Amino acid sequence: MLLFQLSCGSIFLLAFLLLSHVKSVHTGANRWLGVFYLFAGFAMLGAIMEQAGNRYAWLLPAMETTRFAMAPALYFSIRYYTGNPYRFRHTDLLHFLPALLFIPILLGVSRYLPPGTGFVVGLGIKVQLVVYWILGYRLLRQHRARLESVAPDTSGAALAWLKNLVILTGIMIVNFLLSPFIRPHAWEGTSYIIYLGAIYLSCYYAWRQGPVYPPREKETLPVPPPAGPPRLHEDEAAALKERLATLMREEKLYTEPELSLSELADRLEVSLHEVSWLLNKEIGKNFYQYVNHFRIEEAKELLHSPGHQHLSILAIGFTAGFNSKTAFNSAFRQIVGMTPAAFRNIVVRLDAGGQ
Repeated sequence: MLLFQLSCGSIFLLAFLLLSHVKSVHTGANRWLGVFYLFAGFAMLGAIMEQAGNRYAWLLPAMETTRFAMAPALYFSIRYYTGNPYRFRHTDLLHFLPALLFIPILLGVSRYLPPGTGFVVGLGIKVQLVVYWILGYRLLRQHRARLESVAPDTSGAALAWLKNLVILTGIMIVNFLLSPFIRPHAWEGTSYIIYLGAIYLSCYYAWRQGPVYPPREKETLPVPPPAGPPRLHEDEAAALKERLATLMREEKLYTEPELSLSELADRLEVSLHEVSWLLNKEIGKNFYQYVNHFRIEEAKELLHSPGHQHLSILAIGFTAGFNSKTAFNSAFRQIVGMTPAAFRNIVVRLDAGGQ
């Protein structure tokens, strides 16, 4: 129980740090995440009070009032992190309707309800946590996909910390769900260690949070092209596709590290939605995949060229249009199946062998 009490104190500290804006980035999102951790702390404190007996019985309802607001707070924190930006709407209040309806039950209405209501409420809390966690993780995946559709290099968006935070929250939820089904004496200590470790790691990632958008991309995330009839006629699409290929082959736009979907649309003199539709529907690639294809082909030529053997791997990546070693290695491995260094070694050996 001491470890559980320490976990409870730690999660309140984490909530305080996020709510007090110690980190000046993602203020709205951090506020929602702080509310989630605060409510989770109330739930843990309620469990501690139950163990203490009747001494704190009068405080238990106060600790329980936020149970149904906990999961929506987590969801809205992720919504705000990835919302570009997200604005809270009146309809969003519906997410907190179960929390509002739960208050009369805590105030004594439960004695007039059918037997088994407590089980249904407890099950509802568990289901709500799982559903909202899944919705939040889905938002994070959709955000990653949106970034890849407009930015050929997403290394400026440090999404790992947010993904890790969501995963750690999922671990705590699973720990909470499994605890009643495992023998207390065998699981209790391990369960408390999991809570404590997950909370401490959450503190670490919350403190080290970085941007969730690459530089200059936050204002250019487009709405996905709507389903329905083509935005361009067949002949217009073919002509635009050829113009795009010409820009890439002859002007080598892909070598510009800061190239964005909006800039490409300007060069083609079409709308953002039209170039996005062309890439997705006609070419079958998002912006990230399309531009990086040309960059990797350029890098492969440079790595094979005898006149560029004096260049380092990083210099070749920069020449091809990448703005970081991480982005270059990641894209090269994804497309070619090996690192740039391994590719160069193979090419050098083949040339030395006269093949």
